[in-house]
Amino acid sequence: MTDQKLFTNTVLIPADATRVHATLTNPQNLLKWVPEITAVDPEINVFIITRTRAAINQHEVLTVTSNATTVTYTSREGRLPYQLVFTIVGQASQTLLQETLFVPRNTGLPLTLLSPIAKQALKQNLEMLAILFADQPCQTK
Repeated sequence: MTDQKLFTNTVLIPADATRVHATLTNPQNLLKWVPEITAVDPEINVFIITRTRAAINQHEVLTVTSNATTVTYTSREGRLPYQLVFTIVGQASQTLLQETLFVPRNTGLPLTLLSPIAKQALKQNLEMLAILFADQPCQTK
C-alpha cells in the first residue's frame, strides 16, 4: 500500500519524553485523552478501539510499534486504514510531540473534505494529552 501524508500537528507537552513515550505505547491510555473512544480492548498484539460518536472508524483494530523517538499507530480494519506517527523530541522537562497522519492513496473517500476535519479533531486530542500531563505532574519521592 502506498500511503500519502495528510497532515501534521504539533503540541508541547509539559512532561519528559520518557513519560510521553510510555503513555503513547499503551493504547489503553487513549481512554484518558481521546474523549470519543469508549473502549480499548487488548487482544494478542492488537487493540480493538470503539468510539461512541459517529466517526469514519467507529471500530478499528490498532497495532502499535515504537522505537526511541517514534510511536506508530496502525489501523487496518476500519473504513479508513491509516498510520498515525508520533515523533517525540525531548526538550529538558518538556516534549515536542508531532503527529503525522498517513492514509492509502486510493481510499474511495473524499480526503480533501475529510482532511481538515480530521486534522482539527486530532489536534484537539493532542491538546487533551498536553492537559493530561499538566494535570498529572511527575511524582517525586
